[in-house]
Amino acid sequence: MGFPSKKIGTVFNVPIYVELPAILTVVLLAIWVYSHRLIAVLDYKEATTALLSIGLLIWLLFHEFAHVRAGQLLGFETKEVRLILFGAVACMQSVGNSALTMFLIAIAGPIMSVILWAIFYISANIFADTLSPFWLAAFTIFAEFNIIIAIFNMLPMFPMDGGRCVVSAFWAITKNFTLSLKIGAVIAIIFAVLLGVLSVYINAYVMLMVMVFIILSNLAILRSPNERILQMHGI
Repeated sequence: MGFPSKKIGTVFNVPIYVELPAILTVVLLAIWVYSHRLIAVLDYKEATTALLSIGLLIWLLFHEFAHVRAGQLLGFETKEVRLILFGAVACMQSVGNSALTMFLIAIAGPIMSVILWAIFYISANIFADTLSPFWLAAFTIFAEFNIIIAIFNMLPMFPMDGGRCVVSAFWAITKNFTLSLKIGAVIAIIFAVLLGVLSVYINAYVMLMVMVFIILSNLAILRSPNERILQMHGI
């Protein structure tokens, strides 16, 4: 049984739900925003943090709906998008009928995040002398958030998009989806263990929790490799 959830809207005929544990995601984003160097110089720091945290959730959804739209253009529908613990997920009907379609759907999210990063980064630098402190902080934080999302998602670990790209590459080489899925899971576990050790060393315990989740997810793939597991495009 899943967590309690609330529908908050529909985009591209795909409903958006917020699960109860997503509150933690909002809290973590708010802590990150509030601690940013550009927020310290602003008045009404709490209100600004709340507004910018909502903005980050919107850009997170932009990333997910890039997957959704890519899937729709390639003929694959999405059941729903959910804001969940530590991010968001697009629940798709299929990962694609070939290595190429799987890759294209996977890479769409990071491409969107890079585009958003470029827009905000360029705007923050070109208009730095004319922007108000609020908008300079907003554009800078939005740029940093989107490039972090893009880079993190391209790590070769399922359920991130980089892990899907790894699976699609081995699928193209071996022509065997199940074998490729297992290879991708092993690679993901290795990277997650290494990053988990690093997380302990630098006291990044939220990242450690994410790495534990990734390890458990990929152990599940090794036990039962099937397409259904990969139909969840998540951050």
